[in-house]
Amino acid sequence: MSEIIQVASVEIVPQDGKIQQAKSHYQIIVDFIKSVMREGVDYGTAPGVSKPSLLKPGAEKLAQLFNLRPEFQILESVSDWSGKEHGLEEPVFFYRYKCVLFYPRFPKDGEQSKPVGEGIGSCNSLEKKYRYRRQSRVCPKCGQETIFTSNDGSFYCWAKKGGCNAKYAANDEAIIDQPTGLIKNPDIYEQVNTIDKMSQKRALIAAILVTCGVSEFFSQDIENISSNNDDSTNTNTAKNSTAEREILREKIGVLVGKLNWTVQQAKAFVKENYGVWGRDEMSDSQLKDCVKKLEERLRKM
Repeated sequence: MSEIIQVASVEIVPQDGKIQQAKSHYQIIVDFIKSVMREGVDYGTAPGVSKPSLLKPGAEKLAQLFNLRPEFQILESVSDWSGKEHGLEEPVFFYRYKCVLFYPRFPKDGEQSKPVGEGIGSCNSLEKKYRYRRQSRVCPKCGQETIFTSNDGSFYCWAKKGGCNAKYAANDEAIIDQPTGLIKNPDIYEQVNTIDKMSQKRALIAAILVTCGVSEFFSQDIENISSNNDDSTNTNTAKNSTAEREILREKIGVLVGKLNWTVQQAKAFVKENYGVWGRDEMSDSQLKDCVKKLEERLRKM
């Protein structure tokens, strides 16, 4: 038996004086940005982005302006120094933090700070900027990355760039056999602290943008835009770009290699089982299932 319940309507209106207070708050932000914050230090611009991007120094200044104290809480931490725990042949580091903003920044005697806003940020070693580095040719004699190509195709170590002025033939294997371009970062262990601090920085900026109401003026940090990393994670999205997803994608690649499959064989397997042509089009659940299927095939070999 259904019952009809009468619910009273509620009209939500601003409290007296709040409109003027909001105007004052807005003007304070505008004046502060114009008179205190500096482009290139507190915020920056990027091609194709309509709004400036808030940088860490700018976020810290806004926190001081509004008398806010940030505190960080670690939500998730992965420190796989060998990568074996995730089925990879490289280390995996992942950190997710929550930044909670407390007001006032320095409470007086008998007063307590209260949380007024928060933001979440993460960073991992599988991001392109940490996972790879650009490799240039190294001079076999002086060890400097100062090898350049002459008009005739030969190579020389440019002294003006710090080299030793050595000369090499166009077919010198000591030069042409060197890997160039993007290579796996061999010194990722030295960036563990950087990755940890980057996740805290992203959490801070996310918290400041929302709590201080400055999203009209600033977007996320430039480095987040360039790496296509959105810290406002949508947990309802099947294709959520997380460290776990990257780990699954890489694990599939490793398993395909162990099975000695060609690219065509791997694509055919994915198409047959999941109706798509590659890992980028697969959902998280499909990636997990694919790993299981490939591991089963590998065990049967």
